[in-house]
Amino acid sequence: MADGYHHYQDEPYYSKGVRYYSEGHYCIFYEYNDEAVTVLRIIDGRSDIPSALEE
Repeated sequence: MADGYHHYQDEPYYSKGVRYYSEGHYCIFYEYNDEAVTVLRIIDGRSDIPSALEE
């Protein structure tokens, strides 16, 4: 299931394989490998997402 969501298109996240999905007003950013899924950030989707990812 983890590979079923979209890659985040902005660099450097795209080349790192970061994916995301929305749940309500929130965007969940994560990366995964064969062993685990790691949630990187949960951000309010109404905010400036590129700025919030840089924090």
